[in-house]
Order: sequence, then structure tokens, then C-alpha cells
Amino acid sequence: MGDFGELLGILTIILFGIAISNYLVKFVNRNWGKQIAKYPRFKSVWTLFMRFIVKYHRYFGVAALLTLGLHFYIQSTFVYLSTSGILAGSLLLTQFALGVYGAYVNKKRKGFWFIAHRTISALLLIAILNHVLF
Repeated sequence: MGDFGELLGILTIILFGIAISNYLVKFVNRNWGKQIAKYPRFKSVWTLFMRFIVKYHRYFGVAALLTLGLHFYIQSTFVYLSTSGILAGSLLLTQFALGVYGAYVNKKRKGFWFIAHRTISALLLIAILNHVLF
């Protein structure tokens, strides 16, 4: 059961990584979009990839939260409870709550919630690294 819990943890990291790539593809497009446009074949593939990531960003976040819940249940029931894992999981839960707030309540990409949403992403990356490595 511990191996399955570990697999769910890895899947959570992958799903969160895909969700956070929303920021990365927008950053690349904003800073190098004109250079990308010079290569029509690459631009068409890049545009499809970027649209996919942006369109399904929230679903990857939801999937990451669901796999986190399963990972937490299995690890805490059959293996052990990790303090660093609780911290990382709490940050992911906070990240999810901010995302829901931004998607359904505020709906503006400005303000404190958006800055917090991005900041927690960076903190969550650090917390995940800490959890996995130590």
C-alpha cells in the first residue's frame, strides 16, 4: 500500500506541475511570442499546447487535489504521517481555495487573491521539494 501511496504522491506532483505550467506558457508567450511567430510550424504546435494548458488549468488543479487526498489517506493510514507532507498538502489546499475564489467569486486577475495564488505556487514548489527530498 505504501508504494501505491507513493505513486499517488508522484501523480499529485505531475498534475500540479501541469497546472503551474499555465503561468509558464503565458510567460513564454508574453516574452517570446514575436520570436515564436517567426516559425509557423512551431507556432501552430505551441499555440495548441498553450491553449490546452490554459483551458484545462483548473482541472489539473482539481485532479492534483483529489490525488493529494488519496495520497494523504493511504500514507496516514498505512505508512506514516509526515509533517512536511502536511505542510505541502495544506498549501495545495489553500492554493485550490484561492483558485476557486478567483474562478467563481472574484473573476478578475488582479488584486490580493491573484498575488497570493501565484506566491503560494512558489511556496508549494519549495514545500514539495522539501517533502520529497527530506
